[in-house]
Amino acid sequence: MASDLKLAGQIYLLSFKKDLDELHLKQLLVIINDKTSTKQQIKDNIQTFFEEIGGEIFVKFNKIQTKLLFKQGIYASKIHSCKNDLSEEAKAILEKASKIKNDFSLTPEQEKRKLSELFGSVSDSVKSEFEILAKVFGKEKWI
Repeated sequence: MASDLKLAGQIYLLSFKKDLDELHLKQLLVIINDKTSTKQQIKDNIQTFFEEIGGEIFVKFNKIQTKLLFKQGIYASKIHSCKNDLSEEAKAILEKASKIKNDFSLTPEQEKRKLSELFGSVSDSVKSEFEILAKVFGKEKWI
């Protein structure tokens, strides 16, 4: 289960592969794969990294940021619209997962561990509900 920040980092790497020199790509990779920093620190470091480069690269970064936020909003909206069809237990699990995902004081590893613990304890009926929900998002599985 990849974190949103990890996915964003991969998008940045792919998007800027041709725009950044090898040194900058390595620096970006170090920031994205930092296991000791919180998600907020990583996010801030990515922002600072692109601000310091500036120019067209920073403009492109901002456009990608805007697109990612838009997609995140669509994703959240889809989840919200599907919630009415879920059991109270499934809704509670999604609420807890959302709180974990939105806690930027965690490191990506801490987030992954907490989400694994949360989803590892769900009942089979809730797992079935999440499998249906995954299909709404075009995924094979939710957990």
